[in-house]
Amino acid sequence: MRHHAPADGPLLEVKAARKQFGGLVAVNDLSFDIRHGEILGLIGPNGAGKSTTFALISGALSLTSGEVVFRGASIGSRPPFEVARRGIGRTFQHVKLIPTMSVLDNVALGAYLRGRTGVVKAALRLDRHEEARTRAEAARQIERCGLGAHTFDAAGSLALGQQRVVEIARALACDPTLLLLDEPAAGLRFLEKQELAKLLRTLKSEGMTILLVEHDMDFVMGLTDRLVVMEFGQKLAEGLPAEIQTNPAVREAYLGGV
Repeated sequence: MRHHAPADGPLLEVKAARKQFGGLVAVNDLSFDIRHGEILGLIGPNGAGKSTTFALISGALSLTSGEVVFRGASIGSRPPFEVARRGIGRTFQHVKLIPTMSVLDNVALGAYLRGRTGVVKAALRLDRHEEARTRAEAARQIERCGLGAHTFDAAGSLALGQQRVVEIARALACDPTLLLLDEPAAGLRFLEKQELAKLLRTLKSEGMTILLVEHDMDFVMGLTDRLVVMEFGQKLAEGLPAEIQTNPAVREAYLGGV
């Protein structure tokens, strides 16, 4: 298990992060931080740069300039497996499970960086002890997320809301300090969103820090501790949910001044 004691200062800092694709500036010198044990929402209109920012933090994209600092160490432009190894787990905007594999096996994939057995030993089946520990950890995370009854079901047989929770369990299997959730409520029904919010509050109560990219404002406003609002790749506003709801610049961005 990873050491999860709160660090001095912010858990993660985004410092003047910039991402250009040729002449297009998708993220324009963006800065914000995430504090240990909070749920931070990253919101904004379509095309604001939220997903690009998410990709810069997770290592899916490299920075053009600026810096991303996690627990005091720079992780900007590091490959995703190194970011995950340092303690950042993530889910995807579109569910990325192996539908024919069981929920247990899908979640166990999230723990691969915690193993030490190499390819040769695995091929010779000398990894039985580590495999048993990995599957036990996967089963623990599935129970933690409330899907114990579906442990041995094919992942593709589950409803969309349950598949999104399987992705969260898989991310938790890597024992993260920071959990990145990319539109976890997308496509979910009302009751599924309520169950998801309950799970995220439980994870927070257990000490998990969460960065949430989401479009559902009702879901976000009732769940997050703070919000960062983006527009045109820049930070438009930052503050408590109640402050963001009444911010004139945010209302202009979302409603066109209505």
